[in-house]
Amino acid sequence: MGKAGGKGRVTLPKDLGELGLASPEIEAKFDIPNRAGLAALKELVGSTITLIDSGNQPVEFVCTMDKESLYLDTCFDTKSFRLFQGGRMVRARQRYDLGGGSGPEYRFKKAVVQAKTAQATLTSFHPAVMARDEIRSTEKFTSPEAFAARLPELLAPGSRDKAVFAVRKGLAETKKLKPVLEIRDDRFFMRLSKKGKHDPSVPSFFVSLDAVRYQGLLGKCGHAEGLYLEAEIIDEMTTLSSRQLRSMLALLNSLAAYLERRGLTPSNISKYEAGLRLTVL
Repeated sequence: MGKAGGKGRVTLPKDLGELGLASPEIEAKFDIPNRAGLAALKELVGSTITLIDSGNQPVEFVCTMDKESLYLDTCFDTKSFRLFQGGRMVRARQRYDLGGGSGPEYRFKKAVVQAKTAQATLTSFHPAVMARDEIRSTEKFTSPEAFAARLPELLAPGSRDKAVFAVRKGLAETKKLKPVLEIRDDRFFMRLSKKGKHDPSVPSFFVSLDAVRYQGLLGKCGHAEGLYLEAEIIDEMTTLSSRQLRSMLALLNSLAAYLERRGLTPSNISKYEAGLRLTVL
């Protein structure tokens, strides 16, 4: 991306079909080296960051605090890890937000089944950037107990839940899914928004700082920890024009280059893959 990326101009896709995506999640992932690095990244709140768009023009973004949340994930796979081997994953996720009431404690926000497909091929993009489809169950749950009670049926062979059906399609359709990994993720969310007048070609980004603990549920059943950063385009991308999409992807690529210059290491793998390798396989 010229002066932002340092590795030349990126070949941008014309549309999501070129990437083979229908329900896209496009983000940049990094490893954070230590707790000191995590604390330093929180100091981005209140700062202005200049990124470079697809026309090689500078765009200023303001970083603001968004929220602090706790995510409790249980990842499911077959006994032989068919989903993992196919680059896919499915998880039961519970989200708790800090505050929002009379005290500072975490409060249950929502629960959902999420599935993710294999990564799309991104020619010449920054190595931290990954893209794939993310599909969510349409069911909503008012409590962790209601979610836990419904989960076996959602995950069962033959389930027509759209998330589970999508990730099983053509792979492990008749195999039983069982819990293989638990992930506790304390997330510090920041928001990057364009400074000044709104432009539909300029996305907003969530930048999350993640302090993660893994617990394997099969194999070695080990424990592990990790510190990560994720920068994700917030905006809905399926209705964008080619120009808008290219602008958003160029700015994400520029943001990834900026974060690497801050000393972060591109990761480009999911927490599921990282946790499975650290605690189970």
